Parts: sequence; structure tokens; C-alpha cells
Amino acid sequence: MTGLHAIVASDLRPVISTAALSPEIAKDLRDCEYTYRRMAFMSPDRGRTVRPFESVIDDIRTQLSMLVCVGDAALALEFQQRLLESRLIMVGVYRLLANSAASRPELDSILAVLALSIENLPAPILDCEKLLEQTHLEMTLLVNLIEVQVAIQSMQFVNCIVSLYEAKTELTRAKKHPSLRGFSSVTWFQTFFSTLFARVNVYFHDILKRSYRSPPPLANLLKKCDINLISQIGSGITKAGAACACLIYNGSELSSPPTMISGYQFPEDASTVSGLGFWPCVYSFSCTAGFNLQMHMANIVSLLMDHSSPLRLFGGPVVHRDNSSGISYVFIQVDVRMFLVIIASNPQSNQAAAQLVQTANSLARPFRDIPPPSPY
Repeated sequence: MTGLHAIVASDLRPVISTAALSPEIAKDLRDCEYTYRRMAFMSPDRGRTVRPFESVIDDIRTQLSMLVCVGDAALALEFQQRLLESRLIMVGVYRLLANSAASRPELDSILAVLALSIENLPAPILDCEKLLEQTHLEMTLLVNLIEVQVAIQSMQFVNCIVSLYEAKTELTRAKKHPSLRGFSSVTWFQTFFSTLFARVNVYFHDILKRSYRSPPPLANLLKKCDINLISQIGSGITKAGAACACLIYNGSELSSPPTMISGYQFPEDASTVSGLGFWPCVYSFSCTAGFNLQMHMANIVSLLMDHSSPLRLFGGPVVHRDNSSGISYVFIQVDVRMFLVIIASNPQSNQAAAQLVQTANSLARPFRDIPPPSPY
């Protein structure tokens, strides 16, 4: 979050004595944003190490200084300063949302910054109304999608559903809006929405399945998701020859067990796999008939806590081989609080062991990555 706060608090005074506005200002701002995005997202680490925001600001100042001066200088200066700040904040938010590493406090801080930015958007002058409309709509969509992420991290089912429907409404509006029609940022928003949608479907699979007949809107969620993470998990572990895969949620920092706030049944209820206390199993897929995941839950939770240091978001899988039981556990973190666990018999060859690791990486990728925004 230091980057976003640096933008808000940074000195945005232009290097030119008179501000300039022209019909090309929107294009210049977009060109500068895209230059930054390319440097951020096309690097090998997908934007996790980027150049300082001050450098981006200097680039945009240079672009603006080349515009032809028109209109009232004082009014143009204020418009330029406030709109530039809003657009740069959005660039920072895009970068942070391109992975799942933002924690709940960071997401809350982003929401606060976006809310302030929407409030501080300048009044339209000359022919820049379309750019202002686009900025406002993009920021509103970002707020909706971040609220979905916040609800997912806290396993708050009702909030997830409400935020999803609000985001879908804004996304539909954006697709029809003349200011955004034809811009590939709408495609990025659709991809981001679909990714969050898919996570909600798998994280709350039991609730949605039990609610399949009533009410109808919940049934529609299972039908309309265009990224099927459940199918990918089943196909992946079947090909790898594993016995089972499951998703374990880390609720150890919550004030009450996730089973109480997510709708999942309590651990002592044996009718569903529910994990242990603050570590519920939110989804499981077994390839072996009669496989009892509940018998492994104590080992899984204990190993997750033991391996908390090497398990880092965007890190590789951690493999624990239990020679006494002949079982291997493969752990990989797929979200800020979510872990994918693959259970298999101890591999008999290096090729089989590598296949398990490759499968874990492959299954984790759709949870972790959101494609970078394309050029406008």
C-alpha cells in the first residue's frame, strides 16, 4: 500500500507554468498508463517489482507539457492535477489486483483511497466529460470487485453474493457505456470478475450445492460460472494419480471459527468434511473410492502450521513425505488464506514426484493469477 499512499501524498505540481488541455488529453493519459502497465506486468515476476511511481508521474508530466495550451490556465491546472492523481491511483490498484497477495488491511486501505478519489474527481471542463465518466465507472467497478475479494478472504458468503451481483450490474453498465465501449479494460474487468466468480463457486461449493433448488439466484451461480475450477481440480489430480485434493482455509486470525461465519457445519458434525476448528476444509475431491479425508485432517492442519514459513503466496509447492504411512502431502498456497493440499501415495519415481509438483503448480495458477490489463 505504500505505493498508493505515495501517490495520494505525492507532489503532483506540473513542471510547466501553464496547464494544457486538448481533446488528446485522454489519449495521452492512457498512453502513459499503458507504458507503466507494460513495465509492471510484462516483467518475469508479473508486476511484483516495478519502477517507482514518481517515475510514472514524470512521464505523464512530460506528455502533458507537450500539449497545446488552451482554455483557462488555473482551471485547467486543477483539472489536470486531480484527474492525473485519480488515473495514477487506478494504475496502482490494477497492479495490486493482478495477484492475490493483497491482505485484508491492504484491501480496506485501497477501498478507502478509491472512495476518496471518486469524491475528489474534478468537475468536467471543455470536452473531457467522457474521460471523467470512464474514470468514475472504472473506479466504481474496482470498488465492487475489491469488496468481493474482501468477502472471500473472510469467508463471508452473503457479502460475496451481494458484492458479486453489484459488480455484475456495474460490469453490464460498463459494457454498454459509450465512454468504455471498445476499450479492452472492459475485457480485463470481465476476466477479473470471472476469476472471482470461480473462486466463490469453489470456496462456497457446499452452500451453493445445498441451495441448488432455492433460491433460484444461487442455483444460477453454479450454472453461469465460465471458469470451472472444480472441474480443473478433479481432472488434474486424476491425471496425476493422486488419491485426493482439498482446499483448506486458514481462519486462525479470525475472532470466531470460520464454520460459524461461512455456513459450513461444525467439525464434530461428521456428515461433511469440515476440517478442524479454525482450519475448515471448504472443498475436497477424491479419486479413490472410500477415501476418508477426515482421517488425514489432523496431519494436514499440523503440517500446514509446521510449514507456514516456506509456504508463501507465489511460492512453489512444499512436499511432505511420510514413509511410515506411505503417504505424501503436497501443499501450495493459492490465496491469502487458502491452501491446496494434494494427497497421494509416495511416488515410486522421480518422474512421478515431479508430476505431483507440476500438478500443484498448475492447479494453483488459476487461483493466483489475473491476466494483466491490455492496452486501451
